[in-house]
Amino acid sequence: MKKIKYVLIICIILAILLIVIILINNRNKNNQGISETQESIEIMKNETVQEEAEQIINIEEYIEVKNCANAYLNAININNSAYYGYDENGNYTNLMTEEDINANMYEVLSEEYINKNSINTENIRNYVYTIEEDCFFVPVELIEKDSNENIKSFGVYGIIVSQEYEMIMEGYIIVNIDENNNTFSIEQVANKDELNDIEIEVPSIIEEKNNNVYTAIGTTYEDIIQGYIDDYKRLAIAYPELAYDNFLDEEYKSKKFESVDEYKEYINENRDKIELLAPEKYEVSEQDNYTRYLILSNSGQYIIIKAETPSKYKFILDTYTIDIPEFTEKYNSSAEQQKVALNIDKFIQALNAADYKYAYNCLADSFKNNYFKTQEEFETYAKENFYKSNTITYNQFNIQGEYYTYSVTITNQETNEGINKTFIMQLGEGTEFVLSFDI
Repeated sequence: MKKIKYVLIICIILAILLIVIILINNRNKNNQGISETQESIEIMKNETVQEEAEQIINIEEYIEVKNCANAYLNAININNSAYYGYDENGNYTNLMTEEDINANMYEVLSEEYINKNSINTENIRNYVYTIEEDCFFVPVELIEKDSNENIKSFGVYGIIVSQEYEMIMEGYIIVNIDENNNTFSIEQVANKDELNDIEIEVPSIIEEKNNNVYTAIGTTYEDIIQGYIDDYKRLAIAYPELAYDNFLDEEYKSKKFESVDEYKEYINENRDKIELLAPEKYEVSEQDNYTRYLILSNSGQYIIIKAETPSKYKFILDTYTIDIPEFTEKYNSSAEQQKVALNIDKFIQALNAADYKYAYNCLADSFKNNYFKTQEEFETYAKENFYKSNTITYNQFNIQGEYYTYSVTITNQETNEGINKTFIMQLGEGTEFVLSFDI
């Protein structure tokens, strides 16, 4: 009997030890399912534009108008790279005479504009802009002026930006498009008031000439998104005041940038990344009043574009300043380990964007008081101890009462060198949190 009792006691002790080990393992999870950097929002890639409700100006028309405006810039560029070549002496030079260049300009003007102003190839430069380098026309406002069975006319206000993102001038033009002939014509106006008020006599046909033919395009979401991003880059760098006023989501802008000066500082800090910005993945959804493009960029940055119409759109430049539905849904359905990882990801996204204000506000008050009494002190530390482009690998996760610790490896995206950090976090109400880390 004693032997049986001893065996039973040993079995009970072993069972208790086994239960304790299981509980400890469950409590001290070792990075289950988070072995490397994860996207905080899952997005699918859409390939083609689906049928949508008819808009006053549809996306195909918007892109065609923009392409015709850029063809106009090519025609009025007196130093167009297409004009250059080698002469009979082997010298690389402009092969076009002033008369030839003027003739190219003349061919893209509307007959109405020519007749109204008695324009010819000799006086044409009094009635058109002339530029001296390759540029881009970035539409800011697009107005459908008038149309008939074959031709549509649009008033376009935009900015003309050099390839180096320098502001050249503002532009105001009428673009007429003949969809039967794939031809276009341009009329230049003096200012925005004239653009809004001018009445257009739409021609019945636009005759084909050497320089007024456009190519009909097949539109994909990739084309649309790339176009929006390219235009935003030019606006933000060349004319940040205009981008701030017209092309940022209002709620996002109010929380992210206290003033246009703060936005300009953000642009200057991130100019290199902005110039290289391109979409890698995207998801498109139709909301009640706008089309929504959720984009993951080549630098790991999340961007949202909200387009009420093809020419009226707003940017949200990250997904940590304001919580978007996808993030909130994922966060609320996650266990503590995943929530901590998502919050660390927000902090690192802010560092990658040089958004030291947001990152500083993530820090626990006691941590600030001990190490970074001001945002400037934290910014100095972050620039010296983190990288410009950080990626995260999640390692060991532990729970210590109301505190969660996560050891991670932070890697320089450019050089692949890395550092180890341990984050300590407290979760708050909703998606709120505070953190600290080993110094």
